[in-house]
Amino acid sequence: MNSIIFKNSIRHLFRNKLYTILNVLGLSIGISACWVIYKFVSYELSFENGIENKEHTYRLISKFGEDGEFNFSGGISSPIYFYMKEELAGIERVVPVFRRYTKSVRVPLDERDEGKKEYFDLTDQEIIKTEPNYFDMVPYEWLAGDKNTALDNPFKVVLTDTRAKHYFPNTSYENMLGRTLVYDDTIQVAVTGVIKTLDFPTEFKGQEFLQLDKSKYDLSLGNWTNTNNSDMVYFQTDDAQAANLALANVQQKVNDNWK
Repeated sequence: MNSIIFKNSIRHLFRNKLYTILNVLGLSIGISACWVIYKFVSYELSFENGIENKEHTYRLISKFGEDGEFNFSGGISSPIYFYMKEELAGIERVVPVFRRYTKSVRVPLDERDEGKKEYFDLTDQEIIKTEPNYFDMVPYEWLAGDKNTALDNPFKVVLTDTRAKHYFPNTSYENMLGRTLVYDDTIQVAVTGVIKTLDFPTEFKGQEFLQLDKSKYDLSLGNWTNTNNSDMVYFQTDDAQAANLALANVQQKVNDNWK
């Protein structure tokens, strides 16, 4: 019985070839569209899935404008970070992610050989100035070095494995520790850590990490009124009330310094 029904169905399809082709084509397009939408939505929703407590991780943004006309920036004024770090209570962790740019990086081979010198495209540098607690917020796997001491002074640098292999090909991660990089022919730092590049979709795309040091200009009025898209601040707290209070205090501080 089933074989007769199957044979009749096949005959019907072959007798109506145009109808069959249109239906098969429509079904294929529909399935393909659903698959593309599924993959796109899955990708977008997978961002930062590797970050513990991501639902309670906040990033500050800047809002400009008046009379209903507003623009937004992903960056902030750099003094905001130092204010939050030094004066705000009730926040578990405040993390700066300040992008920095350099014209060149030199990799000395030894004390006598200046080694190779590279000139970076500004869009590919991904050099980040931050604090050690960045590595508590973002869960990198450490391939070499000690997370607790790798970024405890401004003359140290942590590299991803991708960038480390670029600078020091054919060298083990452990043997990379202690090697020197020279930025712009003046700033000399030692490699103190190598971390594995994140394997999930993320906006944390840094390749080189240096300690963010505070200068006498960081709390100047000029910096309070200067917003840089490259300077980002994140904070974490499990208390929604504490998060709202922190944001209100930051807004008040910004208002006071913009007057």
